[in-house]
Amino acid sequence: NDIFRLETRNGKYIVKIYEMRGSTKPSKEIQVSELLKDLPVIPKMFYSDTSKTLLPYDFAIFECIDGKTLRSVLEDGVLEKRLENDVAEQVYNLISSITQIRTLGFGRLDATNNLIGASPSWGEYLKETQRPMIQVFENNPIISPRLYLSAMGVLDRYSNEFICANPRLLPLDLNVANLVLDANNRIKLVDLKIFLSGEPLYSFSQFYALTKGTGLGENFASQVPGFQTEQLKMEFYMLLDNLKVLAYIAHRTPEMVQEARPWGNPNKFVDLIEGHVSYFETL
Repeated sequence: NDIFRLETRNGKYIVKIYEMRGSTKPSKEIQVSELLKDLPVIPKMFYSDTSKTLLPYDFAIFECIDGKTLRSVLEDGVLEKRLENDVAEQVYNLISSITQIRTLGFGRLDATNNLIGASPSWGEYLKETQRPMIQVFENNPIISPRLYLSAMGVLDRYSNEFICANPRLLPLDLNVANLVLDANNRIKLVDLKIFLSGEPLYSFSQFYALTKGTGLGENFASQVPGFQTEQLKMEFYMLLDNLKVLAYIAHRTPEMVQEARPWGNPNKFVDLIEGHVSYFETL
């Protein structure tokens, strides 16, 4: 996408032009921004156009959030300890608010409906999402099959644990680069393109998968009841997310795989994955 910061006499704005490679479907971010417009953590969308008449693309105008990404704050080491718990609580409340919204079906959302998933079951979606990741590692044997096949093995062994009867709207791509801290240390989620229909614990686990071992991550984990009561599922979701991110890195820059770390996290992906795999090997 093309993103512009626009300053006018009336204020500052962000303009996003969605280059969707010929798609006739409306931008997911525009759809979801409208759906979640009452949540204070979602930047206000002032205007959107999906007609492709003013421009040959969908575009939208959002409020401009003056602040720093959580990524830059963590990498610069300037997130004060007294703020770690407050920010962790805000992230917890953000995920909790979005996952209150009921959905139908599972997995990736239908292109024309924000609340219907395309997969017949949660377990089937979890299998589907692993296949591209496994293919990447089979083509680039950078880590051992013991690691990249582990999530599929867990799902086969504990399939009954991943039956979801009440799917909800799940925000994904909850990495620290997509969360902005404003001047009042309030967070805003600034990238709303990836959402699923499924089990809420998946979203909570994704954020922790990328922040585990940091002060922010451990503060966040202490606030999620499911991490204490459903450790098996939490560990699985974290393992799966770490593997998928590492597969993305392996596809683009395979030489970086062994040293790659989540943004703002001193721990390597391969070490985080090893920890989750070891957990299941002791069961």
